[in-house]
Amino acid sequence: MFDIVEGRKRKESYLSDPFCKYDVNTKPIIRRYFISVEKIEAQFEKDLCNFTMDEVVKLLKSFNSRSRKTLFLILSYFTNYYQWCLKEGLVESNNIINFYDRKIMEPFIAEIVPLEFLESKFITRETLYKYIDMFDDYSLKFISYAIFMSVLGNEFEELSNLKMDDLNETEHTVKLITGRIVKVDDLFIKLMKKANEEHYYHPQGLEQIKRLDKKYYDESCYVFKVCSTGAKDLPASDVVLGKRLRDAQKVIKNRWFNGTNIYRSGLINYIKSKFAERGITFKQALYNKVNRRDYEFESEIQNYIYEFGSNMTTRMFRLQIKDILELIE
Repeated sequence: MFDIVEGRKRKESYLSDPFCKYDVNTKPIIRRYFISVEKIEAQFEKDLCNFTMDEVVKLLKSFNSRSRKTLFLILSYFTNYYQWCLKEGLVESNNIINFYDRKIMEPFIAEIVPLEFLESKFITRETLYKYIDMFDDYSLKFISYAIFMSVLGNEFEELSNLKMDDLNETEHTVKLITGRIVKVDDLFIKLMKKANEEHYYHPQGLEQIKRLDKKYYDESCYVFKVCSTGAKDLPASDVVLGKRLRDAQKVIKNRWFNGTNIYRSGLINYIKSKFAERGITFKQALYNKVNRRDYEFESEIQNYIYEFGSNMTTRMFRLQIKDILELIE
């Protein structure tokens, strides 16, 4: 019978041992992971260090994580704990293989978080074009493409306050309420005009216009208009625009098609294209080092992130795309 109290004492001994290589900020995170798996330890009636391969797989599944990166991070924590237990003679003689090893668990994690799932979270420009063609409603077409082109802001503020007067068609730029001036292409301009000219909101397709459930737009100076409020010149709220993205998800049957993933995909595309102009691959731009510590293009990537309108650090950007890196090249 596994004793949870004794299990906690063992893990606290590990965390206080110099063998535990993690810093003071990371140890509380590891402690929380240890506590979170106590139920499954009790279920298998053994400590983590004595889990079989099948039990480690079940353990990873129990986290309900949709990130390979997170699962590999957990493995690295538990690997170090297993090695400490082995040193202390706490690992049973029939379990001397470290099933927390990344190479052993990699194929299982690939099944837990399949590539198809990751693909649904990363949107290439070609995939976005395909999605845009699937939408009949131009506000859905435009909101998707505008976010991909970096127009978003906090709580959709750059989108909700967008007016036709903000567009400089000659210069191919749009001035946003945040003060940013964004370079746009012909497709952006076309979709912006079409969305502004719409009289009805019809996410379910053109057939919806023929039915009695037409959703009429109120008169407004904004590109993204609201329906049936009776108010004039009312900008669409973040709730309204979020609802339109959810309507878009239903059309393309991809529940990960949201502002965060579209924006991140656009940022990836932006940075990738900037380096491609110089014959540098995306992976080289991210990971080339001038020495063991410093990345060669660190400051350039950070500048491109800022240009796109994000305050994310380059370090955080690397972490966010680690799961989908193989899909980008």
